[in-house]
Amino acid sequence: MMEIMLAVFSSMCSVGQSAFTKAASAKGQNASSMGFNTMKVGIGFAFFAIISFYNMQNHLPTLLFALCYGIALFFSTLFGYKALMNGSMALTSLLVSYSVIIPVLFGVVFLHETVGITQIFGFLLLLISMYMLNKKTAAVQTSGSWFIFVAITFICNGICSVVQKYHQCLYPSSYCKEFMIYSLFVTFLLFLVTSLFKHEKKSVSLAGYAAVAGILMGLGNYLVLTLSSKMNATILFPIVSILSMLFNIIVSRLCFKDRFSKIQLAGIGMGVISVLLIK
Repeated sequence: MMEIMLAVFSSMCSVGQSAFTKAASAKGQNASSMGFNTMKVGIGFAFFAIISFYNMQNHLPTLLFALCYGIALFFSTLFGYKALMNGSMALTSLLVSYSVIIPVLFGVVFLHETVGITQIFGFLLLLISMYMLNKKTAAVQTSGSWFIFVAITFICNGICSVVQKYHQCLYPSSYCKEFMIYSLFVTFLLFLVTSLFKHEKKSVSLAGYAAVAGILMGLGNYLVLTLSSKMNATILFPIVSILSMLFNIIVSRLCFKDRFSKIQLAGIGMGVISVLLIK
């Protein structure tokens, strides 16, 4: 039960950081994506460093995992921001949520995790739920560049989940805070160095959005990392994915005035059932 509660909170953090990022992109239409994300990741790194630095342990393998994770997180964060800036939050988040298939396949193929009949049925309902939720948002006008941004975010999100899971397979319940501090520092450095070569308009007024989004992003990723040693990939990532999708739809409706049809509301209910079956 505790694992499910942490998964719920992780999903809420993920959606929260997307919402604040979307709000920032709407407020600062001409603001630098590099500048905003440098602030966001930098604040996330500082938050974790302050609360965890006092008893850190040096661990070279974790540093190498964090390097891979940090690079993938850099591209996921950058292109995720561009996708949110150029498209619907609900549709962007929905399509990115399909990246759950990457860690699930990793768990089945490489970790030899078994999938029961009930879970298979839950996965089928999950796919049907995603389709139903997409019925209206699919009509939203999109562009080729938006699709490329979503595709890159999709792949990098999946890589992040695989790196988290494999690290915790090797070092269960260990070096979690070190992993997050290392990886956020790598991502921050990449944004900082890249931003030095960009001449885009920067907006200090978005610092508050960046601060909240950065802390929520760090917390969400940390919780998924800690849960990776306690739950199978075939269970953890679908649950986090569907919960994030449901929360995204709620936030999109309440905060960004997206309206949903009856079939989408039915899809939300089916999504909840799929989570129970997968668990």
